[in-house]
Amino acid sequence: MIVTTKKLFEHAYGKYAIGAYNINNLEQIVGLFRGNLDSQAPFIVQISKGARSYTNK
Repeated sequence: MIVTTKKLFEHAYGKYAIGAYNINNLEQIVGLFRGNLDSQAPFIVQISKGARSYTNK
């Protein structure tokens, strides 16, 4: 499910931490999602402008 960070932070406030991960390639994205399958914990995917530009070529 995709939600805004505002909603994510409001729900988590005072209860739990939210991981934020910098991603540079497809393998890291796959690893992040596979690693989260069991826990179903929320997380934030961060992608740099440079990485986005590289994937659009």
